[in-house]
Amino acid sequence: MDGRPRRWPSATVDRRIDLTSYAFAEPDLISAYAPELIEHLNVGHADQMRQLARHARPAETEGDIAGVQVSGLDRYGLDLWRVDSAGAEQVRVAFRQPLVEPRSLGRELRRLLDQSANTSE
Repeated sequence: MDGRPRRWPSATVDRRIDLTSYAFAEPDLISAYAPELIEHLNVGHADQMRQLARHARPAETEGDIAGVQVSGLDRYGLDLWRVDSAGAEQVRVAFRQPLVEPRSLGRELRRLLDQSANTSE
């Protein structure tokens, strides 16, 4: 910073932005932090992810689940790969409401885990 006024790059000059889209735009913090959150879930919470995958397809819980891997995360839910004796399949676990920040992921996962524990009793 040498005290001179900042100049905008010429690529942004004359570029129009729809004001309605701009006004209603929300930062997607979940997408920004998704790689770190996915790694944390896979490394630190494998048992809980297995429980979610087991209850995502309750009619198919007869066989043991060999493994679960979180493959995607957005504000609306988790994508899991579930591996059991029948093979591998992708499972979508939807959140009750969209996440607004990374800390809300923990609260939503606790709710889903509590729900799955209550339905298995």
